Amino acid sequence: MRLAGAKIQEGIATYWPACQDTEALIVSPMGILVGVHIAERLGVPMIRAQVEPPSVPTIYDWDGRKSLAAAIRRGWAAFLDVGFHFLGWTALRGSTNAARQRILGLPPLPRWGFKIGRLPLLCGYSPSVVPQLPDFGDWIHVTGYWFLPDRPGWSPPRELVDFLAAGPPPVFIGFGSTPFPQPEATTDLVVRAVTRSGQRGILVAGGTGMPTGQLTGNILSVDVVPYAWLFQHVSAVVHQGGAGVTGLALRAGLPNVTVPVFGVHPFWGKRIFELGAAPPPIPAKSLTDDKLAAAIRATASHKMHSRAAAIGEQIRREDGVARAVEIVEKHLGRDARSLARHQYAH
Repeated sequence: MRLAGAKIQEGIATYWPACQDTEALIVSPMGILVGVHIAERLGVPMIRAQVEPPSVPTIYDWDGRKSLAAAIRRGWAAFLDVGFHFLGWTALRGSTNAARQRILGLPPLPRWGFKIGRLPLLCGYSPSVVPQLPDFGDWIHVTGYWFLPDRPGWSPPRELVDFLAAGPPPVFIGFGSTPFPQPEATTDLVVRAVTRSGQRGILVAGGTGMPTGQLTGNILSVDVVPYAWLFQHVSAVVHQGGAGVTGLALRAGLPNVTVPVFGVHPFWGKRIFELGAAPPPIPAKSLTDDKLAAAIRATASHKMHSRAAAIGEQIRREDGVARAVEIVEKHLGRDARSLARHQYAH
């Protein structure tokens, strides 16, 4: 909380000059802690944007069916969110109010903090993966994924091109920038698992600390490769369950194996398993070469490939960025100043 308090003050000081002459602010979940104060000072609307489902009470499960268990889980999650907000605000109120007064010239917020209420919320994932549930409010918009364009001018290194051409499509293994406490041991585990699965493999080390180069005759490790390009050349994707890599793998119509580490990883791992596009997730703390090898072999299932391909086809028909822009323009087309005054009433 001490670190967060310092970051909020630093964020307000940094973003306040950058936000001059804006019509609105679009903020991430953590960005709300900075953006709400700047938006209030400017008198402009604020729109939230995130790549995970909202924590709101609902009586529906993610397949669209009514579920008492879902209602209990979501109600509990919403309760925890309120509790976390209250406890967090109690710890951060002093430093936040100091920055509000010193930088923005705003009065201090009361003990219960600020209310975000029904601010417009853009959810950047496909409704074919997590649908817009019937009891979501009209301020929640599931837009489709926000994919970035391909890197202009990028070309694959020769060793990667040669490896891909030397045999059948390999399995992709990559854990984003998640650092592993024992990267060499994790690399050895991955090598054993891919070898036991009978597949070829391409490991993208990224920021994990894993080594790069030709690990075995059937396994190549590289540092950084654009996933969108690489996923056109692999047969399945092993990853930690991050929102971005999950969306890219599903768009490519590929079966997944997830090894959740923290945060939203378990949610995405469980969700794509429920959709039939992945075997059950393997939590990172219980990962073994036998479990990973079995999961990789499971991705060869015709049923799993068919399900992943069908989801990919749906996602490729969507344009999440265009839909998000449309929603933003719709909100800004209203009386934006009036909306802002309503948003930031304490």
